[in-house]
Amino acid sequence: DKFIVSQGLDGVVWPTHIMERPDSEFKERLMCVLRKPFSQGEYDMLLGNARIRLPATKKRQTRSGVKYYDSTHERVQSYFDCHPGMLAFILCPYFFLVLWIFVTYIFLLVFIVDVFSDNYLNHLAEVSLCIA
Repeated sequence: DKFIVSQGLDGVVWPTHIMERPDSEFKERLMCVLRKPFSQGEYDMLLGNARIRLPATKKRQTRSGVKYYDSTHERVQSYFDCHPGMLAFILCPYFFLVLWIFVTYIFLLVFIVDVFSDNYLNHLAEVSLCIA
């Protein structure tokens, strides 16, 4: 009994130590957000916003005080520039699944070749013993 299937979340499996905790305000707000329907338009808009590189804000000290202005030549880093690993997770949510399938396929291919090559060698040994 290390895991509990949540009734309200369509069979989501949670570890028991998480489900036994009293619901915090953060957890309630998070679950409220996660229950909202998915919108492809909103996803595209948020993905576009995360890629934007805004103009860098410059500061100029003058006699009358400090003046702030947007640079015409420099840009600040986008969210994905600051967190390059996040782009792979967002653009390819099934990356690890595809990687796992590929590794499993290679493992099975090597295993099958190994099994058949052993059987073939055993068959050749039996045939050679029968002939001799």
